[in-house]
Amino acid sequence: MKWAKSANSIYHVLFDFCQWTSIHGAAHVAQADKVAIAVFWVLVTLAMFGIMAYLIVNSILNFLSYPVTMTQRVDAYNAGKTNATYGFTSPFSMAESMRATRWTRLMYEELRSLEEDSGIDLSYKLSEMLIDCKYNQADCDLSGNVTSFYDPYNGLCHTINSNMSWASSRAGPYNGLRISLKSPTEAYLPWVQTAGVIFYAHGTDETPFQDTFGYFAQTGKCSSVGLRYMERVKLPHPYNDCSKNGHGAANYYSNQYEVEACLRSCLQDNIMKICGCYDPQYNYPSNVSVPSCYKMPDINEAIDCADSIINEVDESSNTSITECNCPFGCDESFYQIAMSQAKWPATTYMPPECANITANWNNKSECVEWYKANTLMLEIYLERSSYQSNLESVGYTLTNMIADVGGQLGLWLGMSVLSLFELCALGFLVVLFFIVRPEPVTIGKYDYFAQFNKQIAEQGTSLIYRSPSEKNEEILKDINIAPPKIAEAQPVPGASFK
Repeated sequence: MKWAKSANSIYHVLFDFCQWTSIHGAAHVAQADKVAIAVFWVLVTLAMFGIMAYLIVNSILNFLSYPVTMTQRVDAYNAGKTNATYGFTSPFSMAESMRATRWTRLMYEELRSLEEDSGIDLSYKLSEMLIDCKYNQADCDLSGNVTSFYDPYNGLCHTINSNMSWASSRAGPYNGLRISLKSPTEAYLPWVQTAGVIFYAHGTDETPFQDTFGYFAQTGKCSSVGLRYMERVKLPHPYNDCSKNGHGAANYYSNQYEVEACLRSCLQDNIMKICGCYDPQYNYPSNVSVPSCYKMPDINEAIDCADSIINEVDESSNTSITECNCPFGCDESFYQIAMSQAKWPATTYMPPECANITANWNNKSECVEWYKANTLMLEIYLERSSYQSNLESVGYTLTNMIADVGGQLGLWLGMSVLSLFELCALGFLVVLFFIVRPEPVTIGKYDYFAQFNKQIAEQGTSLIYRSPSEKNEEILKDINIAPPKIAEAQPVPGASFK
């Protein structure tokens, strides 16, 4: 098939590439000897290229969506990782804090300082409230294994197993913690509506937010709580928007990053910025430069300002909690809780304290009735001896994408890795062509036989056939016949045939 006439055209570079490349469609186009066949192979090649491009783009988009797969794994669990935090529903005892109104949380620091500085017992001590404690059916050794802290919502709270000395790998209520507590309702603050304790099971490096995530155990009941540990490990950016450290967000709580701690720190920042004071119910920076809202000249105005930020529901507001940069944690663990309740104490059960009548009660019946109204039992144990771990892994890796792209190139165009180097070589030749710009070479029309006959005519001779018997060699020895000289075909100087 005749193509172009000009040797300096870029077309010749492309045509030459089509002749030696391993890309199937290009080779068929170059070898076609008719226009119709060439057009056919061009259309087929373009169609295959379109399908291939569509599938390759889908593979790339799939990779850039960063899909993940979730794998569930079940492992053995040791209960030594578990802490239990208790707090009473009434944060302070009414007997010593009659001024504690509904501003208890705002006055939290003042009440705490009063108790610490003056020695007045405003909160419930664990030793005062503890009736009995057993772990793995043995008496609890609480020495060095209880951490107490003040909480704005529940007063003095106590974390049991804080040094992780208690461990159990067996499930069931007989292999867990069983604790009996007093919760004297007659000493409750007048606005407290429920009687009992708030408890929260959490990890050793977690901040106990029992006011948000805690569960309620009421007096006069035995609450049996089965724990099932759950763990979720997510991949970080770009596969998720989770974070291991909060991406630099403010965190005024000392333990590992948690969304709740981040949100409370964000709210505190907004309160300090807008109200000019900090809310004592949330942690605040150690170098805080503003006073407590309780010490503001107009306390009611400070409370209204803080509450307007805490209770903001307009998501377009700059103080909305949705504006806080608090991503979910990549590594999260929690406990699924299954709780049941039974009457406490049983009708036939006689508490040891009631068996030995003291001056607190007139008779055993009065003691038992007091127990029914002011005490509770709480069992916390592993529901199962294993835990479930949900692990994320990359669902579509770079290797998967390269394999899919390579498969599409080979299936639809017959390309291989070698073909990619050929395309690179073509690109180099095209660039080199435009840089060098070779001089045009024009080859005119040349008829070999016409030139041959012309030479014969100019010499006045002709070709004469003689048989061997007539000794052609002798007859023709003087005939000077030679092929036409190439030098006569311009413009190729200096070339001749002899």
